[in-house]
Amino acid sequence: MSGGGHMADTGQYEAVSGLISDITHSLRMPLAVVIGYAELLQKGRPRDGDAQTDEYIAKILEHARFMNERLSNLVSVARLDFDEGSIVRIPVDVVALIRNVAKDMDSVVKSKGSRIRIESDCESIIATIDAFQFLKVLYNLTDNALKHTKRASDIRITVSCSEGRMLIVFRDEGMGLPKEEMERIFESGYQGSNSGGGSGYGLHHARMVAEAHGGEIFAKGAPGKGLGIYIRIPIGGNADSASAGEGL
Repeated sequence: MSGGGHMADTGQYEAVSGLISDITHSLRMPLAVVIGYAELLQKGRPRDGDAQTDEYIAKILEHARFMNERLSNLVSVARLDFDEGSIVRIPVDVVALIRNVAKDMDSVVKSKGSRIRIESDCESIIATIDAFQFLKVLYNLTDNALKHTKRASDIRITVSCSEGRMLIVFRDEGMGLPKEEMERIFESGYQGSNSGGGSGYGLHHARMVAEAHGGEIFAKGAPGKGLGIYIRIPIGGNADSASAGEGL
């Protein structure tokens, strides 16, 4: 790739990253504030309070939550269909990318009484990936974990690198899934028994992106014990892929 092409690809990534950051900061944070205050008003209302006021508060919550859900879909599901031949790989610091996503999502996560914990073996891991597509996967998996985690609990993101491959794991502390459902959650449009809303295409998109990078994605967990989503890809963009679960 020529130097000019690399600069153009980097500029595209920065533009997309900035746009998503603007969306999350400009819309999701105030929506979370609106929802939070409406919930406080609803909880503090006397049982024999004015029925019309109660109705208005309920409608504010209903529509604010709907807008928040639609915004989540916009950020994590928009432009899910892509041509594998159009994947453009550039060197990206994946640890920094994950930290930026966590920072963007911080206000929304805190509004749910939760927090994101990031653990990495290295300060930085440079991988040759399509930053645009990978960024959407990271936002989607963070949002997905938030939907299913218990209140006041952690969303854990771990990153490690070994033998030329990178492993990223998103773990929530939610209801988990039975084995037969875990084997299907990456199918297009599939929603499990613990579905928190959404289109059911986010995990399918994550699988397409992982496979387009010569990697894999799979889930581990058990009912009542949360769920872990594992992404493993070659950091150099090679097409070799290990079998699911090997060495873990």
